[in-house]
Amino acid sequence: MALASVSLVSFPSIHETPPPFESTQKRTLSLALESQSCHREHRRHRRAAFPRVTASTRGTSSSGDRNGTAENDASDTRVQRVGVWLTAAAVAAAVVAAPLAVAPCALADFKTYNHAYLRGADMSNQDLYRSIFAACDCRLINLSGSNLAGSTDTFAGFELANLENTNWERALADRVVFRGANLRNANFTNAILSGSQFEGADVTGADFTDAIVDNAQRRLMCRKAKGVNPVTGVETRESLGC
Repeated sequence: MALASVSLVSFPSIHETPPPFESTQKRTLSLALESQSCHREHRRHRRAAFPRVTASTRGTSSSGDRNGTAENDASDTRVQRVGVWLTAAAVAAAVVAAPLAVAPCALADFKTYNHAYLRGADMSNQDLYRSIFAACDCRLINLSGSNLAGSTDTFAGFELANLENTNWERALADRVVFRGANLRNANFTNAILSGSQFEGADVTGADFTDAIVDNAQRRLMCRKAKGVNPVTGVETRESLGC
């Protein structure tokens, strides 16, 4: 009986070559060491290209390096804060300037003559609604026929001015000088005239209904008050409570 030939396969000994796991572990460790070395070299080059401390603060000790780094960090923080404040200021300026750019006509509704020198000026028959004449030198001015309703005239001087047929409804005309002014047919309904002076003023036909007038000035005007206001139909003496 013939025996079948069997070919024997020889396996290498486990001690002839390193096991795959051990080889891979060593290779990984080697790559990690190389990567760490490259990273350290990269940081060294970066410090050389971008120094964080100046020549005056660079020292050989580690404490000097830490102080220089802290100073640079503080400087960077200050720069960032300044940038934030500048940005906030720019935004605030834009917010304030926006209404001026969008609706300039809305601000043109008010005519301002604060501390203006208008002595002897001719401003008759004008619409000066809600205008401002505070502390204005308006002596001898001609405002006849003009509308000054809702105006602000505090401390203004209208001595010897021509204010005939003017409208002063709801005007703030406290401490105003009307001495010797022509106030014929003027309408001061609901106006504030406290502290104002009317010595020698012609108030014929003027209407002071519900106006705030000092009692001394009221009595003074009642001496010569007469006439009827052509617009309101109210008698001057009645409006003054004479």
